[in-house]
Amino acid sequence: HQIVGSMESGQGSCLIFRENGATVAIDCGASPVNGNGMSRQNTDRIVAEVVNARPQFLVVSHYHFDHWGALPEIVKRLRQSMIPLPVIVSTDMTWNLLQRHVSINGFFGLFRPRDICHRNGTERIKLVGSRHSVPGSASVFLSGRKNIFYSSDFWAVDLPANLPVIDVLVVDSTGALRDNPRQDKELMIRRNIITLIKENLSRSSLSNVYVALFSTQLDRANWLEQEVRKITGSFPAITGSSLYHNLNAVRVDPYLEFHSGRVALVTGVWAQGENRWFGEGASALVRISGGNDRFHSLKKGDLVILSGSIPTWSPSLTSQIEVMCKRIHAYGARLIVDVSAPEEWGLFAERKDVHTGGHGNLPEITGLIDRVNPRQVLPFHASQEARAKVAEYCRGKGIGVISASQSSLITL
Repeated sequence: HQIVGSMESGQGSCLIFRENGATVAIDCGASPVNGNGMSRQNTDRIVAEVVNARPQFLVVSHYHFDHWGALPEIVKRLRQSMIPLPVIVSTDMTWNLLQRHVSINGFFGLFRPRDICHRNGTERIKLVGSRHSVPGSASVFLSGRKNIFYSSDFWAVDLPANLPVIDVLVVDSTGALRDNPRQDKELMIRRNIITLIKENLSRSSLSNVYVALFSTQLDRANWLEQEVRKITGSFPAITGSSLYHNLNAVRVDPYLEFHSGRVALVTGVWAQGENRWFGEGASALVRISGGNDRFHSLKKGDLVILSGSIPTWSPSLTSQIEVMCKRIHAYGARLIVDVSAPEEWGLFAERKDVHTGGHGNLPEITGLIDRVNPRQVLPFHASQEARAKVAEYCRGKGIGVISASQSSLITL
């Protein structure tokens, strides 16, 4: 068994399992085309290792870019090498999102639904429902000579009552350094956002509201659509191709009614495209704040809400968001950022609770370990310090700990 993807969160996750001539890859990292530095090295490695492994099955646990982004490149290289394409195993929701996203990003000729078989599982691979920050997320149970459970990213997992003995639990350890239980603050967050929208719309008939979301925050976006419709009589405008197409992929009802001219849901929480970040085109809020959007223009009295975490762990990302935020402030617009923003941002923005993360903290991680009761645990998808915290807990419970790094080969 091989750990191919980065042990660090966000750098591209991938594991390859080999047993009796059968090979299963679980997740496949971010795109080597858009990455840079360490991120690009990790994803280049993932692509090469997955292609060399020739997996019969490739599991995509959920629709986050660091877990599936290299898929088009992997498919391309497998075809070039005349290697049979793997069966994609994922939930129907993830598969629907994947198809649309890959097609709108120019890979339609490389990766089409008719070219690759999709399944919800196999006799050996079972998907287990989990809750994260994107709908359709799943943990993975892989049976064989050794039973392996891969939590993937989660804050809660719906473990089946008949789960057999687990030999190895590969557990998302992102939030292990936070000792407080993760409270599901989503309802409070939604109330805060909608209250801010109502307040601003009531102040002036000329003021507009822009709510920036990650393009995978689809449950929150769907809820905001309905609430804005109640307030204004129309759905909010959707600005940003990724959010637009993702919402179309998960909506139950067609999106046919007129859009509100006063409220817009937009991409750009992390100012994607500021200084051509990762080579991408500018996200909606970057365009709007730069005066480069055809349909929206900021003015004094408008409200902008960044409903996402501020990645203070990355000085470069935080800096580019700050540049965008100061540009928004210069228009005279009211700017709301999450409390995760640096305190000094209070000079140009208001810090309020407008986002909650999708990863469980230490109590949720240890709770899953206790419920699964594995023989061994491999802490994964976190900083070295966070993985060490999980390892310490496991050793205290008499559970074996597997220490690994990128490209580690592990015999179970």
